[in-house]
Amino acid sequence: MVSFQLLALLLLVAPKGGPESRPEDLTAILKKARQVQVADVKAWHQFRFRRTSFREDRDDEGVVRRHEELAFQVTPHGEDFEERLVEIDGRKPTRDEVKSQRDQARFAKHYRTLLAGNGGDDQEDRGYSLGQLLKMSSYRYAGLEEVNRNLCYRIDFEPDVERDVAGLEGKIARATEGSLWITVDGLHVARARARTVRPVAIVLSLAKLYAMDVAMESAPVGKDTWLPVEIDLKTRARVLFSTRHRRNLYRYMEFEAMRAPDAAAP
Repeated sequence: MVSFQLLALLLLVAPKGGPESRPEDLTAILKKARQVQVADVKAWHQFRFRRTSFREDRDDEGVVRRHEELAFQVTPHGEDFEERLVEIDGRKPTRDEVKSQRDQARFAKHYRTLLAGNGGDDQEDRGYSLGQLLKMSSYRYAGLEEVNRNLCYRIDFEPDVERDVAGLEGKIARATEGSLWITVDGLHVARARARTVRPVAIVLSLAKLYAMDVAMESAPVGKDTWLPVEIDLKTRARVLFSTRHRRNLYRYMEFEAMRAPDAAAP
């Protein structure tokens, strides 16, 4: 899975460029926004919520080769989460399907990745990490814009030719541009967009990523807390002689704040 790496420390690097490209206090704004994002990620563990996952693979003719729709009830449990599969492809899951998804613990793994502030464990996760992309980027202030009636600072980023990161992360980062929208009130990440501007060779040049488009939307879910409500990842890649058009769409909804445990009786 790649979805949760899209949130991993979006604001790792302060913007480059002279005073003419941004307000004088933008560096301080981004420093504070990094702290806010860390707090938002940690706050995710305070909510029970519903999570849906949609995946579809198509070939060049538009024929669907794989299709999967999952729905989970996710509840904080200790330091991790209990992830209960409640629906699969429009039907009630079997006991084995529920156990399989619980054992994979995908959300819990990616939540820990977010807290650690790094990419995923495998090549695909790490290559699509937006946090890794921004390590390679230069920034510029693009003005004030509204996102769902929230006034935001818009910050555009593009590949920074002066930075060099080895591996798949570096290859993709050097071919990616996009924008961030940070709320003026509270400095939360409200929206993020990223897209490749040129093909990228991957897996020892046996495969090539021709296009990648990432869109993330966040919203307030509690007092002073913003969490993602939708992450949409579209890719077009060629592996050997087969072209794959893939879409992964993740949605998060029905957030319910968990009650703090009652204090022990004296």
